[in-house]
Amino acid sequence: ASELVDAFFGIITDRLVTGEDVKLTDFAVFLVKSKLSRPGRNPKTGATVQIAPRRIVTFQQGPKLKARLNE
Repeated sequence: ASELVDAFFGIITDRLVTGEDVKLTDFAVFLVKSKLSRPGRNPKTGATVQIAPRRIVTFQQGPKLKARLNE
């Protein structure tokens, strides 16, 4: 079972790294989004810093999962 779970998440990770979205029907969608460079602030020192552009993964719950959570 452990090998199956590791393989499952490995496949999802590989798809996200290549920029593909992953849809698990009726459960959720994992989307890859790009964030642009933007100014930020170091909360400790107050110094302004430039935050580098990066890619992030977002999670959107599917309709059936949402319905079950809100029963």
